[in-house]
Amino acid sequence: ASEDLCFVVFALFNVLWATLYLESWKRTCAEHAYRWGTLDSQSELLSEPRPLFLGPLQKSEVTGRLEPTYPAWKQNLFRYCVSLPVIAFCLLIVFMVMFLIFELQTWWDKKIKQLDYPFWLTFVPKVLLALVINVLDSVYYRIAHWLNDKENYRLEETFQNHLIIKLVLVCTKVVL
Repeated sequence: ASEDLCFVVFALFNVLWATLYLESWKRTCAEHAYRWGTLDSQSELLSEPRPLFLGPLQKSEVTGRLEPTYPAWKQNLFRYCVSLPVIAFCLLIVFMVMFLIFELQTWWDKKIKQLDYPFWLTFVPKVLLALVINVLDSVYYRIAHWLNDKENYRLEETFQNHLIIKLVLVCTKVVL
């Protein structure tokens, strides 16, 4: 009987705790939404598609107007079969170029010391790395933007978020 009483008390405690926690979380979310200015933001279904969003016009179930639509499976197919391999290939290129330039740096430093060339020549591979990083960064930015355009995101916010993810993936590797 005492075990049954403990289970009942424990169950009541869990119900009370979960309710208070949930209400506290709702309040915290509302405070953050107010502070961040997103309290009155519209639903994704009611927001206008971005101007470059392409697709056949269909009647919207929410607004009743004709709006461009694009199947999610096509977007996912392009994302996983084209974007992902291209990004992986770009990462591989960046790692290979960085590795080769670091190897060049060690070989170059040994040659400079052996042949007694001026000290400032040790900076040549470092300058080369800086130039290659800038070139690869600009090329990858164009590739990432093209991939994002082809993925055909409906909202500008989603477009920007996926572009940021693509850029951060490779650009952080370039900085390393």
